[in-house]
Amino acid sequence: MTRFYIFLLFFVAAGALALRLPYLDRRPFHTDESVHATKFLQLWEKGVYKYDPDEYHGPSLYYATYPIIWLQGFQDRTQLNDRDLRLVIVLFGIAIILLLAILHDALGRFGILFAALFTAISPAMVFYSRYFIHEIPFVFFTLMFLGGLWRYWQCPKWTWAVFAGLGLGFMHATKETFVFNLAAITAAAVVMVLTHWEKSKEQLRLNRNRWIRDSALMACAALVVSIALFTSFFTNPSGPIDSIKTYLPWISRAGGESPHIHPWDYYLKLLFYKQAVKGPIWSEALILALALIGAISAWFGRKNNKGEPVSQGATRFLAIYTLALTVIYCVIPYKTPWCALGFLHGMILLAGVGSAYIATALSSKPGRIIATLLVLAGSLQLGYQAWRTNFVYYVDQRNPYVYAHTIEDVFNLAKLVDNISKTHPKKRDMIVETIAPGNDYWPLPWYLRQFRNIGGHASFPDKLFGDVLIISPILLKNLKPDALTDYVSTGFFGHRPRVFQTVYVKKEVWDCYLKNKPPEED
Repeated sequence: MTRFYIFLLFFVAAGALALRLPYLDRRPFHTDESVHATKFLQLWEKGVYKYDPDEYHGPSLYYATYPIIWLQGFQDRTQLNDRDLRLVIVLFGIAIILLLAILHDALGRFGILFAALFTAISPAMVFYSRYFIHEIPFVFFTLMFLGGLWRYWQCPKWTWAVFAGLGLGFMHATKETFVFNLAAITAAAVVMVLTHWEKSKEQLRLNRNRWIRDSALMACAALVVSIALFTSFFTNPSGPIDSIKTYLPWISRAGGESPHIHPWDYYLKLLFYKQAVKGPIWSEALILALALIGAISAWFGRKNNKGEPVSQGATRFLAIYTLALTVIYCVIPYKTPWCALGFLHGMILLAGVGSAYIATALSSKPGRIIATLLVLAGSLQLGYQAWRTNFVYYVDQRNPYVYAHTIEDVFNLAKLVDNISKTHPKKRDMIVETIAPGNDYWPLPWYLRQFRNIGGHASFPDKLFGDVLIISPILLKNLKPDALTDYVSTGFFGHRPRVFQTVYVKKEVWDCYLKNKPPEED
């Protein structure tokens, strides 16, 4: 790419920051975010991390977060906030845009710029680029793997094989679902080989030894990354085996034993047409339409000789890969909205090709200008939705990407508990207990992380020791009448939509708080 196009790519990335950086800590942590944050604290404070094959996904997120926190000079957990942890995801989201340059001769320079624009303003991409979960890093590492394969195909040097291998290793160390991407990549590769069998056979005959050597290098690079991370840098020998054993519980969830079961078209409705009661319409249908144009042009469009040519082979591969990945995720009953990002990003890349094709394929210059302006006008609608998604409906259930999300009342609950501790003789050593069925009290352990004596229970323990109890109201109906006689109820706090927590405080602790609290807390 020329310097001018690289400058434009950085310009788009800078614009993407404007949608990703502001008010990063306004939306409270989702349950998953708080669990990952607490896992990170164990690594940061104690230098200890052990992969759990039953939950939490891979280790790459925690190790990627470590240098970001270290560079900011924090000393203890009380200095951290939601923004500090989400910052690493913002950086991965921007890196996805910049890494597109690696595909400049696959999608064309215009295609890359349009794909960068759609990545920057896609409501789903922006929303989850502000979320402390694994999905955005996973998209980045997948692009790294695909980009490395493409660069090796164009220039078969061992360095590109190693680069692709690193991407593959990080994919494995990020999410178990990397097998779905590998299946889709394999399907696309098989189709491309079969449709170009004579050329593929000749390439294999001429370059067999080099391909065997470089494939081995790629596999070695992937193994080094994967083993280093899953063994917690060689301190947990069982980690790599656990990364295989993890598929037993995840297969069970994917097969239907989970509350996150949705119909096959869940993702398609989520992305391309969603309207809640008394809410606005949400749609990224422009990306789907342009992706279809991009995919069709790969087979039936006339070759573009204006500007940078697009590789029809690369676009065909991308189309098959995206279709296969979409089908896989639609077929699996287990669905959460952020899982759509993998195939959505494939559609975004194809939409870049489709936009470039529209902008250059028309015979007349006025026609090309009008077509480009129409695409850009449609992009304004995506940008407006991205703004609305992240700064207006950021915890509102009418936002299709808000999924069982914590509501802002959790901040009030955490503030009350912290204020009580200021008048308690033991300060933040006072005992706080959270009690909810299925341990459904997250993200409270994160927002009360300053307390050294905080515990969680799935049901009422035989004896209560807490100075402060945070209880799911559903458990109160089965309590003995005298179970909470030593406590005072301070009211209900919203946890998630239609889910509440109630706070009980020991009478003497509450009396001390009322007597000594400053006037501004009234």
